Amino acid sequence: GLLGVVVWKGSWVILEPLTAAATYMIYSLWHQQYYSPDAFVVTLLFLLLFAVLFYSLHMAHIFRRTKPYPELRVVVAGFNTFLYFIEMYVIINPPYHNWMGIVTLILGSVYFLTSRVINHRRPDALQASTQYTLTAIIFLVVATAIQFSGFTTVTVWAIEALFLAWCGVRWKLRHVWITGLGVFAIAGFKFLFTYGALSFSPIQSFTLFMNGRDLAFLVFAATTGVATMVFKHTEGGRPTGIRTALHYTWCTTLFIFLT
Repeated sequence: GLLGVVVWKGSWVILEPLTAAATYMIYSLWHQQYYSPDAFVVTLLFLLLFAVLFYSLHMAHIFRRTKPYPELRVVVAGFNTFLYFIEMYVIINPPYHNWMGIVTLILGSVYFLTSRVINHRRPDALQASTQYTLTAIIFLVVATAIQFSGFTTVTVWAIEALFLAWCGVRWKLRHVWITGLGVFAIAGFKFLFTYGALSFSPIQSFTLFMNGRDLAFLVFAATTGVATMVFKHTEGGRPTGIRTALHYTWCTTLFIFLT
């Protein structure tokens, strides 16, 4: 009912964050006291209902061109996405961890398709399109972290980062290629702090070739190397700080691998 009021009375925007906060707070209190595995399906359906209500509200604002307080509406939409995913993760991950990564990827696909619809029907709504695109990318990165571990995560993240960089440069989407560079950075830090990347104990059980570590080193070096060519098409092909950093990255990675 309150969400219906918000749709027709755009100036009553304060009801939107209050309703979202109250909805998830009441759910959280119920979950802590009364949830049991027998209520798994029903709980997921109610969570989905909450998320769809606030998602639909944001879509209504976008396509009805609601103007008052657009920044607040963006925050509420992000708040809804974040809380829905956290609550869903708490429900699904413990009993069905192997499915959690796939569920996260599906959720990211929904947000990606939403960004394409917004871009097609409201090409002037750049803020909303960017928000949903970045949300989809975040879900892709998170799905990888959930589904894989160790060096496999680094390998997949590096491939995703190269793909994002290429897409961003190809379609002149600055926020996408910047995010791709961010994923490269995350993959690099994950690599450094993964056990066995720079040292191994006991050394007698270390496999020198044909292991996940070697693949991660080679893929990370290759993707950052190819990324230098991707960014060659920016700024008229002149050397940039980005290309210089990527050159240092792939050279350093290959040097560490060989030594």
